[in-house]
Amino acid sequence: MGRDLEDYFRSAEEDGADLWHKLRAQAVANTQDAYQRGRQVYDDAVRTGRAVAAQTPSQVARLGRAANAVARAAGNGASLGAADNLEAGTEALVGMGGLGSLGQRYQRQLALQHQADADAQREFPNLYKWSGRAGMVGGMLAADSPAVAAGAARMLPGGAKLVQGLENFRPAGFISKGYGRMAAGIGGAVNAAVQAGDDAVNGRPVTFGKEADAFASGAAGTAAATRVGPVLGAALGGALNTGLQEAGQGGVSVDDVLNSGLASADLGRGFATLGQAASNGLPMAVKGDLGQALTFAKSWSRGEPIPLKPRYSPAVAASIEDAKEGLAGPQVRIKLGGRRSTVADFTTDWGNALEAKFGLSAGLTPSQRLAVRKLGALFQPDHWSPGDIGDMAGAAFGSGAYNADDGSQQ
Repeated sequence: MGRDLEDYFRSAEEDGADLWHKLRAQAVANTQDAYQRGRQVYDDAVRTGRAVAAQTPSQVARLGRAANAVARAAGNGASLGAADNLEAGTEALVGMGGLGSLGQRYQRQLALQHQADADAQREFPNLYKWSGRAGMVGGMLAADSPAVAAGAARMLPGGAKLVQGLENFRPAGFISKGYGRMAAGIGGAVNAAVQAGDDAVNGRPVTFGKEADAFASGAAGTAAATRVGPVLGAALGGALNTGLQEAGQGGVSVDDVLNSGLASADLGRGFATLGQAASNGLPMAVKGDLGQALTFAKSWSRGEPIPLKPRYSPAVAASIEDAKEGLAGPQVRIKLGGRRSTVADFTTDWGNALEAKFGLSAGLTPSQRLAVRKLGALFQPDHWSPGDIGDMAGAAFGSGAYNADDGSQQ
């Protein structure tokens, strides 16, 4: 066990715990800086005769313990309680905790961390509680930052290349209308399925009320993710799911809602990264099919129908005169003058030609670029990125991270 634990920590350091150490070092530096500024203010106040909040050594010590309680509660809140484990692991790695193996040192340091938490919570119960809640909100916001997203992606095989590709991605064009509505349908269906599966596995009845709550929360979270990112979208969906379930049981716990939001945010980050990597690794032919399927679904979501088979459309005949026989539907050829032509992925019943693309390296062909110049807004490239898949996957799957029935992560 001790050797396994040591290998675990060593591996964690190599695979990304260096980020934790950097953040910890920065936090220590900031704390020391704040301490020195506070000492200067305190000394200036005493020298000039101004009133100070802490006038005795015991009062100063209590203020220090209060500040420590705030830091501990916020850290544990932001990390879902993992801050103690990370701190104990760091201390054990540098030799703190006395003699023995790494695992033994870790267990001793972890016990000290837990005791410090208990002491802080007992002495400053309200401060500890609200600092923890603030930490949870901060954790949700931090998990959606570009630095955290890039760090998570780099931990996967080929992640550095994916991060660089996403940073350099320049879409040929993207149709935003209908995106949120389509994402809402996907997220609602996924979250409802997760809820039903969890209820069935745990022997609880699958009820319409809980399924409706799960669908609504998943839809809201995933729709939000298309605007604010997968982590905040998942946090919104998870928090709403718990709030709705607990409201149906007679009372809503703020702590449960926040816990659910943070757990969903963390899972949202993980599922978003996996969604990006998985979709980016698909074969080119599958990427093309995926882009077309997404464009088709989004068009219907905004109320712009596409026939399943080519058929005559007065709107197409009027707007795109050189579309073959005025057809709407998939794979309609459009003449561009001379011997040039292009085959649009879809022409809609509104008279628009849609060209679906998917992937960081996908681009328009010369004929498609000519179609953009000649047809203008009637020829609309719709270029999907692995980041779009990550947004939807993160929020859709992350929204079901917490179950209000037993207060546990699913």
